Amino acid sequence: RQRQMCIRDSDWVAYTCEQFEILQSIAENVSIIGHSLGGLLAYNLATTYKVNKLILSAPAFYLKKNKEYKLLKFLMKPPVYWFVNLLFPFLPKKICQGRLTIIDSMDNENLSSHLTYLAVPPQSAFSVIRLQDKSQTPRHLKCDHIQVLYGKHDGTINTKRFIEKYSNTIKFEHELELNNTAHHPYRDLDKNIAIAPVSYTHLTLPTTP
Repeated sequence: RQRQMCIRDSDWVAYTCEQFEILQSIAENVSIIGHSLGGLLAYNLATTYKVNKLILSAPAFYLKKNKEYKLLKFLMKPPVYWFVNLLFPFLPKKICQGRLTIIDSMDNENLSSHLTYLAVPPQSAFSVIRLQDKSQTPRHLKCDHIQVLYGKHDGTINTKRFIEKYSNTIKFEHELELNNTAHHPYRDLDKNIAIAPVSYTHLTLPTTP
């Protein structure tokens, strides 16, 4: 049952490529917005396909706390890996420091509107780490308009580290740090700033008021 629920990082990449090719067949220019793991997948997609505009929303290149990454890397090693899969069919999602629930958001009044997951199968967590590792070497992107946005209080992902490491390879057209946002720019207190530029034909990040 667990195997049916889990998909590998290679499956995620293959699926995004398949869907992008469908869009390419019906549209002259295709732009992408990717959030968190979706941002990591969008980045990998843009290394293979020509993308019109690319917005990375808190892309999941680096976990906020390096010790969590090291722990998952340890759990991925055999024979620890086999014991983890046998004893722990699901890994609980952590509560970030300063948060009321597992949802990494500053908007405490609307937490109930967030669709989230309480736990993930170990294979899914390990797949995220494998995809992160594969993306650690900055690569040229087939996109001339690359923008990144993230929350100042993100307790999940370290986007600043991503920008610092990849800025020599990727020419970011615009960077936007949202002052009243954690990990979910499009659902948090600054959502009106984050979603304002998004339309079917034009993607441009505004400046913070």
